[in-house]
Amino acid sequence: MKIRFIVYRYFDENDILLYAGFTGNFAMSNYNHELFSTWYHKCVKVTLKKFDSKEEALLYETEIIKKETPLFNITDSLINKRKKYFHQECEHR
Repeated sequence: MKIRFIVYRYFDENDILLYAGFTGNFAMSNYNHELFSTWYHKCVKVTLKKFDSKEEALLYETEIIKKETPLFNITDSLINKRKKYFHQECEHR
């Protein structure tokens, strides 16, 4: 059986992309996020895209992270976006 690689995205209730990732085992990745990710409780929607090659999946994940800047993927460009998100969230409470 051929291993399929998956690029997944987690979204909040406002369709804001919280996190994007790559895996060969989505069930295990999802379980780990549920246990250890501080943002997981905000997730209301997950999308999955399957790939036959690891290289294709990694390129697609990298493209998503660069273009869509998920709030909880660790990159320097997200610091201000994250601050803005939490500031707006506090205003709505």
